[in-house]
Amino acid sequence: DVSNDFYALWLDEAMVYSCAYFEHPEASLEQAQQAKLDHICRKLQLQPEDRLLDIGCGWGALVIHAARAHGVTLSKHQLAMARQRIAQAGLEGRVTVELRDYRDLQGDAVYDKVASVGRFEHAGLKNLPGYFATVHRLLTPAGLFLNHGITHDVEGWEKTSSTEFINRYVFPDGQLDTVSNLQ
Repeated sequence: DVSNDFYALWLDEAMVYSCAYFEHPEASLEQAQQAKLDHICRKLQLQPEDRLLDIGCGWGALVIHAARAHGVTLSKHQLAMARQRIAQAGLEGRVTVELRDYRDLQGDAVYDKVASVGRFEHAGLKNLPGYFATVHRLLTPAGLFLNHGITHDVEGWEKTSSTEFINRYVFPDGQLDTVSNLQ
């Protein structure tokens, strides 16, 4: 839960914390991050009446972009900024965020769409079955789930100076899995 000022040093203005989607080489980082948010909404076939959950919503870029959604985060800093941005956009009542672990969300078949962008790397390999079971429980029977994350060519990783940095600053206590394990 590092300060927002730290992340503002290298993220785009919307504070989107994951890879960008450059549709053309001249695109700025801000344009590429907006293109990614558009791409996510298209992949989810998001409709105005859909109930969208964003697991690990960060500073609220996706929930604000969708303009009707609920997000959960574990970061007090991100939560405060997301709520401020929601208010500035005039989206209170349509967009909500809360400080909560996704596993603590109540109910079955609550959401039509669920997005998890750069979140599942934090779960750890042993927790992935529970992660996917929770998403399955929260989704309606015909719902869609977009799981955007980083994978690796082997399960987990060996402890090295670079993986220690990643575990401390990028994916605290997380692990990367192979694509074949996630299908």
